[in-house]
Amino acid sequence: MKKKCLVVLQIIGAAGFVLGVFQFKIGFFIGFLCTGLFFYSGQYRERESVGMATSIIAISFLSTHWRFSP
Repeated sequence: MKKKCLVVLQIIGAAGFVLGVFQFKIGFFIGFLCTGLFFYSGQYRERESVGMATSIIAISFLSTHWRFSP
């Protein structure tokens, strides 16, 4: 991905977490989705890197939290 796209993902993710602080459920969804996509984007070349682990954790948390919440 281009660096500009990565910056946009970071900004959208940060805005999502800000919305999440104000108790907007969609804010955490946006934040975790963009965080997972940012770290999964391939910026980190090694599969065993911290970025890959972070993306898996973020997307896993997002999928389990969003599915089971009322």
